[in-house]
Amino acid sequence: MTATIEQLREAVQKAKTVVFFGGAGVSTESGIPDFRSVDGLYNQKYDYPPETILSHTFFVRHPEEFYRFYHDKLLSHDAQPHAAHKKLAEWEQQGKLNAQLLGRGYTWMDAGTMDSLRKATNFVCMIEQYQGMTISAPEEIAYRYKWITAEQLKLSVKRYGKSPYGEHLKAVLENRIIL
Repeated sequence: MTATIEQLREAVQKAKTVVFFGGAGVSTESGIPDFRSVDGLYNQKYDYPPETILSHTFFVRHPEEFYRFYHDKLLSHDAQPHAAHKKLAEWEQQGKLNAQLLGRGYTWMDAGTMDSLRKATNFVCMIEQYQGMTISAPEEIAYRYKWITAEQLKLSVKRYGKSPYGEHLKAVLENRIIL
């Protein structure tokens, strides 16, 4: 385990950029509530679910309830940055990490529960079927950003063979997929 952590540390130090996908759980160590834990926002005794309370419509119609929730659950006056926050800030200052807003055409899907995983799976299957495109093919992304060579992509094509994924990677390699 220690060797693995050290390998990760060395890889991050050598990297020009770092990608961090985080959620509410990264801040629980600072006393900021997450969503699904025993004390999380989804396990609270409110008359409405948090996503409803935090909507603009709810704010306009029920400002008192909105502010009660806001003061009870979203203000964390005693919260202090912890090690993960500090490391992310360090990477940002080094230029290794920057925030990216997901614009039009992007979808962020939280798959933290079996139900949300099922919904995300159904969404991806529907897009792939009806749009005729493969979503999130790591080798394709690596090839397009020149993180791997055509020779390395050919090895993946060979590994996946005649499977639909292998055929997709072959089409990428042969420039038959238009972005």
